[in-house]
Formats: sequence, structure tokens, C-alpha cells
Amino acid sequence: MHLVEAYSAATRLRIAPMEIETHSFPLPFRGKYVLIITSTGAPAKNYKHWKAVSDWVKPVLNSAGYALVQAGGGKDEKIGADHDVCGKTSTLQFFDLIKNASLVLCGDTSAVHVAGHFDVPLVALYSISPPSVSRAYFGNPYLQKYLCPEGYTPSYNPNETPAAINNIKVEKIAQEVCGLLKLQAPKFKTLHAGAGYPIHSLEVVPNVILRPEFVPNNVLGIRFDVGGSEKAVYDQLSVRKCWVRTRTPLNIQFLKQLRQNIEYIAYEIDENHSPAFPTAMMREQIPFRLYSKLPDEKLNPIKLDYIDIGIIEKIEVPQGFPELAGKKFRTNRRIFSGGKIFLSHAHAKSDKSIDNFAQNEDTVLDTPEFWEDKELFYIYE
Repeated sequence: MHLVEAYSAATRLRIAPMEIETHSFPLPFRGKYVLIITSTGAPAKNYKHWKAVSDWVKPVLNSAGYALVQAGGGKDEKIGADHDVCGKTSTLQFFDLIKNASLVLCGDTSAVHVAGHFDVPLVALYSISPPSVSRAYFGNPYLQKYLCPEGYTPSYNPNETPAAINNIKVEKIAQEVCGLLKLQAPKFKTLHAGAGYPIHSLEVVPNVILRPEFVPNNVLGIRFDVGGSEKAVYDQLSVRKCWVRTRTPLNIQFLKQLRQNIEYIAYEIDENHSPAFPTAMMREQIPFRLYSKLPDEKLNPIKLDYIDIGIIEKIEVPQGFPELAGKKFRTNRRIFSGGKIFLSHAHAKSDKSIDNFAQNEDTVLDTPEFWEDKELFYIYE
């Protein structure tokens, strides 16, 4: 039974459409658009692969004359839509955007019901409760597509872990959107969608210096753990905000002088570790993190040396995935080293650079360096 029917039976109130007031919102263009809302009221209903959906669907929409507009809360994750109005609309303006959209794409949230009320084509993602319970009650059901994880039994748990909704395939969403708009859907198959793929990040091996005016307001990652010089670490920290990843203890006096530009220092605990380094950072109130790739039999005895310093995050060294070698991957991270740009540290090690900063796609390399950052990649064929 739908929740509306259950409420009607309990209250004996008649089911009928209600009036929904809207206020016009001035979009910076004229024409057709698809509205995407990426957040819901529950963590388990928030799909984490919206960026991948946008990457595949937006070119098809744009070529057919549609813009992709993202609406929702001001803190919603950005997915690369043509226009982002998150946090800029009132509730009634939000309703107006739904009313005038060519299609609404969202999770199990209020937008579903507003789209149904205005009879707007709809693609909605469901997981913890079935669409039969909380789908749009009004509107043409032939214009409404509800996607659920295959073979999944709803848990009704808003904090479900892991969130089953993330098992809905990106390509299935693209197919349904294009189907309702009568467009040719892109042909691809998702092989892996990393949780960190939507995150835009910038890293540098300390053999070059990136000035603060390059991608401003972006906290730069200094990867001293993979190469470069210690002097370049300090030179880079002197010009912009950074986090640093290192296996080697750094000069605490220099770090103290540069503290205002240190987001944090990530110190790798290996067989040549030095508890004195994080102890000094703790004393000087320099933010730091501890991590290790050592196997448990080597790491467990070391933990006693750090019991009063901090928790050591265990990084599992991933196994190879030879079946994915040579497949395509995309990422929103860029790595600068030796005057070139790379999409992974495995590519940097093999000197396989990209041509320009805008390029986000390359070929999978089946190496430990590549798989260590697997969650930053979207892999497909």
C-alpha cells in the first residue's frame, strides 16, 4: 500500500491533488533543461555516483539542445552540471524549476512528488523503501521510471551501511533518462565507480612548484612519498595551502615557520619510522595523520610506539586486477611532476602524461601504484 493510501485510511481523508504554488526562478539561459537533485533526507538514499551519471548524460543532452541544471542544498556535491543553482532557490522557486523541467532526475525525495504533481517526466532512484510505498502518487506512470538495486530487499534503514543504492548502474540511469527524452543513450558498461571519483584534487611531486594563482582556493597535495626534494616541499608550502604525504621526517623548525599553510602532514609508518617526528608535530600543534601499509605482523608491535601519539590508519595494499588492464578510466585528480600532468602515480612512474589539464581519461595500468588510488577512479568499457 502506498503511504498516501495508508494515511487516507487512517484519517479518512479523501485523496486528491493539492495546489502547489511556485515562484519563478531566473535561469541564466532560455531553453530546455533536465533538472538533477543529488541529495535526499537520508544518507542511505544519497547516490554517490551522480558525477559519473553527469559525465555520460550531459554530452547527449547538450547535443540535443538540453542543459543540465543541478538544484538542491548549498552543500550538495557538485557534479559538473551546465548550471548549478544549489542553495540559491527558495522552496517555491525550487518547485518552479521542477515544473518547467523537461525531466527530473533524483533520489527518493520531495522532488519525486512535485514532479508527479506537475506531470513532469521523472527518473528516480530508490533503495531502502520500494517505489510502491513512496513513489509519486500523481502523474502519468508511463513518464515515471523508478530504479532499484537488482535483487535487493529494502531495509527501511536511513543509515544503511553499505548503502545499496550505489549498486544501481550508471548506464541504467543514462538509458532511462535518454529513453524518456527519446534520445540515443551512450553505450558503456561500468566496471568500477570509486567513492572518491567526484572529488576534484590537485597533487604535485615536489620537483616543480605550483603558484597560488593556479587553481586558486584548492588545497594542494604534496606527494613527497613518491619522489622530489625536501627543499621543494618547503618552497611549495611557502606559497600556498597544502597537505603533505611523506615517509621521511621533515624539519620541524621549517614546518613550524610554515604552519599557517599546512592543512596536515600525513606520515607513513614504515620499517624506518621515527616516533620522534609526530611527537614533535604534536608538541608544535602541527596537524598530522599517521598511516601505514605494513602487514599486521609488522605493524602491530610498532603501534606501542605511537600509543600516546595517535591512531595509525591501516592502508590495505590492493591486489592486481589484470582483467581491468587496458580498460578506460576517468578521474578528477591531476598530478604535476617534472613539468608534465598525469592522472595517476602509476602513469607518472611510467611517464604516461596527458596533453592538457582538461583531459580526464586514460588507460588502466595494472600496477600497485594504480590500484592504491582505486577509489578515485571511474573505470568502464
